[in-house]
Amino acid sequence: MKKIIPLGLAFLIFLCSTLVLPVQAADMSQRDSPADIVLVADISNSMNTADKEQYLKEALKLTVDLIPEKGRFALVTVNGEIVFASDLIDVSDMNEKQRIKSEIEHLSYSGNTNLAVGIQKAVFLLKDSKENTTKRKIILISDITDGGLYLGKAATAADYEQHVKIVKDSTQEAKEQGIVIDTILLRQAPKSDSTITEIEALSSETGGQLLRIENSNRFTECIESIYFSSFQYNRSEITGINTIGGQQTMEIVLPTEHVNRARILFSSTTPVKGIQVSHPGTIATESNRSYSMVDLSRPDKAGLQISVDQGNSKAVKVYLIVDYTLNVTVTANSEVEQSGKKEFIQKTTLIADIVDTVSGKSILEDDFLKYFSCNALLTVPGEEKGISLDLKMNDDHKLAAVITPVEFGQYHLTLDIKHDGIVPELPTAKVQIDDIRPVPEPSRFTEKAAAITGGCIILIAILVFVFVRKRKKQISGELHSEIHYDYGFSGKLDVYIVWAKGGDYEIPPFTFYLSRLGNQKRINLSEILSVSNIRLPFAGAEKIWFYVGPEKTLLIKNSSKAKILFSGSEIVSGRHAKLSYGQKFYIVFEQDVDEIEIYYRNVKEGDRKEETRHTYMLDQDITSKN
Repeated sequence: MKKIIPLGLAFLIFLCSTLVLPVQAADMSQRDSPADIVLVADISNSMNTADKEQYLKEALKLTVDLIPEKGRFALVTVNGEIVFASDLIDVSDMNEKQRIKSEIEHLSYSGNTNLAVGIQKAVFLLKDSKENTTKRKIILISDITDGGLYLGKAATAADYEQHVKIVKDSTQEAKEQGIVIDTILLRQAPKSDSTITEIEALSSETGGQLLRIENSNRFTECIESIYFSSFQYNRSEITGINTIGGQQTMEIVLPTEHVNRARILFSSTTPVKGIQVSHPGTIATESNRSYSMVDLSRPDKAGLQISVDQGNSKAVKVYLIVDYTLNVTVTANSEVEQSGKKEFIQKTTLIADIVDTVSGKSILEDDFLKYFSCNALLTVPGEEKGISLDLKMNDDHKLAAVITPVEFGQYHLTLDIKHDGIVPELPTAKVQIDDIRPVPEPSRFTEKAAAITGGCIILIAILVFVFVRKRKKQISGELHSEIHYDYGFSGKLDVYIVWAKGGDYEIPPFTFYLSRLGNQKRINLSEILSVSNIRLPFAGAEKIWFYVGPEKTLLIKNSSKAKILFSGSEIVSGRHAKLSYGQKFYIVFEQDVDEIEIYYRNVKEGDRKEETRHTYMLDQDITSKN
């Protein structure tokens, strides 16, 4: 066996973490999925050839193998109708992954092509997927030799019009939901020109791409291209394995021991055989005609030794896909320095750590700065833009920086680390910085000055009292006037109870249709939870009120001790805020419930049936109370 350590091993680095969080606190969620992907596959009779069948199956399996860690996948197969449709599954679950691969392996082919129903089903699956999913994508694969977007030769004029409407409505809904449609077309007949134009519109209108190929052996190449461009893989192709036959050995050295998962992809035109890896934690080895993959858990930093038997491959491209599971913590230590007799300056030291959530160890102890560069962005309370922060490694192997805060409250720290194209996505950390500066001592006054000052203070106090009282009446009047409209509530509340301490399970999300309250002008949270059959105690829920607002808005008033967070600020007790469609807020109670997340949304046409059922339940609840 000849040992070769190729200097130009082609690396594709894709990194993701179990937490993918944006800078804004209101959008943070540990329930995010980096990608939800639905693949719609044409299994009509024209795909029933040895090459097409084999390469289609490999393309479908590669889609599953390349999906980002914690991403979800669904398969929809169509001929003249939907043959098979799975739910979105988490492919990090190896049992689910093998189940869907088994389904792919046993596909059968018959009938004409009707992609319209497949697209409709894919949009339906994705529109109800997690709202904070980073990417939502449909990948369409077809040869469109008979039929295409609509039914084939047997279609009547009525069938055709029905499916034209399905495609039009599905495309519009995909655009509104931010769902991208990518299409891989195997073009084999001149008559398909007009259909190509129609399918190209699907992709162009949703921001996707259309890949036309002449041979089915390029299916997997197209899947690679879609993934690499969509998920912004950092790819550096220098050289691969270029000799014919024989066994070769490669060594891959990872920059840190905290890689949670490594996938090694061999892309070729003919099979790569005899893959062996010097790593005890190999999860799975996939070997196909057009690609092979090794899936490793917690690979060794000291290096991986991989042996392959090329067979008859003339060229093999090798890619490394690396997944991290990292979390960021940050603390603030503040001190006060005196500048002059009466001025004080606060210095706050921010100390950040990056922790491997699997091992619980800090990756900063692993000679971090020898391999990685690090940039930091600090977002000031109440501002969208952040400031660059110069973090340095301290003696405790933590990243530290000193700031002089002028605003106080909750800051957001976003870290950006990278090494040779490796760019792990890290969650944004939150840190509270409070003002600890002492209140200046009052100056000494003479009795006369003190008397004058006291009189002024009393006068000012009287004026302030009158102003505050007048303002309270004004605010009360404003709120009172805002709820007296000729119309009642509009829209709906989508409620997510993140965790209830009083129960040992997560309460499922539910929807409360405000629009069915008739001319009622206000309702409290306790009433909403009661109607929705949520029976756990929520201290203070009866003091959180919702009022009809102007122009289809919703007013929320907090008279409880709970914390209500909206647009980065807290709605303190006794105050109210106005919400428009699409906005959300959080409620954190003192006991029993960690957090409730509520969206205020418009009622769409598709919600009408559920809205009617909700009205019946609401009427029943009101009748029982009476």
